[in-house]
Amino acid sequence: MIGLWTVAGLEQSGARNDLVLDFFGAGGGLVQAAGSAKVKLSEAQSSVSKVPATGNDLYDVKIGKTRLSWNGRPVGDSTAVEQPIREAWLAKGASGIFWRVDATLKPQWSRALVGALSVEGKDDLAKALKASPIRFVGPLYLGGGGELRFSR
Repeated sequence: MIGLWTVAGLEQSGARNDLVLDFFGAGGGLVQAAGSAKVKLSEAQSSVSKVPATGNDLYDVKIGKTRLSWNGRPVGDSTAVEQPIREAWLAKGASGIFWRVDATLKPQWSRALVGALSVEGKDDLAKALKASPIRFVGPLYLGGGGELRFSR
């Protein structure tokens, strides 16, 4: 799992260039690999389980002192994803290095989600999420692949 906390930004030219406040990821050597490449990546822990008697999924993600819990399920039919999803961000790395991150995601399928997201914690991420009037999760992307390119 790779996630990020961003804020919207604009370059002087007027082009959108969002700023990454925090990259986080879970899984094996991901944090170590990022560190050796001078990419700042916080470690997250995640688990998925079933909610008894509902059939819902419970996703539990802990990022620092913030805990996100989503209780819900996919709805409707899967829809083929025709075009890649492309985004670009600017992220501060280790040792004061700034990276331009170009993301290209190529999922095969998309599916809508319904459910409830809860936020626990008192750190900056938790405070920002609790203050937000929007708590949206989804869509669920299935299959395919993706690429993150880091350049200076």
